[in-house]
Amino acid sequence: MNYSIRHFVDCLGLWLSFYSQLREEVKRQLEIDAAFSLFEHEELYEPILKKLREVDPKTMREKRFFWRRMCEPDIV
Repeated sequence: MNYSIRHFVDCLGLWLSFYSQLREEVKRQLEIDAAFSLFEHEELYEPILKKLREVDPKTMREKRFFWRRMCEPDIV
């Protein structure tokens, strides 16, 4: 998952701060357009991927990385 406990805690903190904001934005978008899909709006979750890459770049190169998967639209 991560290369150290520190990386895990840092990534978890970033994810938790990001997730609630993303859910609110998705909720707002769905009120405007019932057909809204995160699959068509990567720009909404790309910022968290960028931050996670800064915290643990070595792990983010892995395609099966846990945090990368947590940022995919079907999970959100």
